[in-house]
Amino acid sequence: MKAFGVLFLLGLVAGPEPVAGHPAGVMKVAFSPDGSLLAAGGSASVITVWDVASREVLHTLSGSGHEGALDFNPDGKLLCSGSSDATVRLWSMDKGSLVATFDAAPPKIPLGYVYAVAFSPDGSLIASGGAKDSIIRLWNVVQARHERPIGTYGSTIFCLGFSRDGAFLFAGSEDGKLRAINLGSGLSVFDTPAHAGGVRTLAVGPDGKTLLTGGVDKVARLWEFGDNKLIERRTFRGHTDMILGAAFLDGGKFVATASPDGTVRSWDTTLGTAAKTLWRGKGGARSVACGPRGRLAVGLWTNGTTEPNVLLGSERVATQDHD
Repeated sequence: MKAFGVLFLLGLVAGPEPVAGHPAGVMKVAFSPDGSLLAAGGSASVITVWDVASREVLHTLSGSGHEGALDFNPDGKLLCSGSSDATVRLWSMDKGSLVATFDAAPPKIPLGYVYAVAFSPDGSLIASGGAKDSIIRLWNVVQARHERPIGTYGSTIFCLGFSRDGAFLFAGSEDGKLRAINLGSGLSVFDTPAHAGGVRTLAVGPDGKTLLTGGVDKVARLWEFGDNKLIERRTFRGHTDMILGAAFLDGGKFVATASPDGTVRSWDTTLGTAAKTLWRGKGGARSVACGPRGRLAVGLWTNGTTEPNVLLGSERVATQDHD
């Protein structure tokens, strides 16, 4: 049965507005740093890129597998993607063309899903992680080559994110652990049990030291990282299924989470309480992303239905009373 993906954009005042053009279920959405572009990837071996202002499709990029991991570089001119065919691809946003393909599967290891990709803050490196060999790899963007592996962790890597200074890489994995890896030494400075059943998503806050994670245990957690230590600050409960998407809102005052339970929720990071159900509907929310000027994009997954699976919000929506 064919899957259809629907995206919605919600500004500070306007209500939900669907963005058409992606042919299948959405697994990941991402804004360019300036908020001018929105990318979505999923089950159709296609990445769709929209001009946010006009809501028109700018590029349709053809991959070769489920394109479930996306990240823009700091100037928004490059997009990297991770695929179910064990490749990491680099795309030009100026031309809408493929720049490079990195093979993330080592010799004699079956092809594995690349679940996570992340650009370093200076844009010189891409980190990738996934299934099968459970290795996190660094790729040199300028030279379009494999830089080095930074550890084998014995568990599928589902999510990655860099610290703001680029000194550390955070990783969440199927074994339920959240790790911080010192990129200078290549060693983990901690591997903290974070979510029973697996860490499925993480976001790094605007301050570069606050982390938001979500997992199979249906819980979201807010962490503070400093002095090679990780401290849990908040626990958010309310979803009835695993959490697959996470984002910071309003400069970190609120966070948003997306779940296959058919809801996207926001949470007050100061009070540690639920703020608002941003969206509720049939199907499952797989991803949520926050852009400048209060925009929030949500990628939804539907199976043979026209009902949108949407997770989109804004700073104003996120601060309304919980319903």
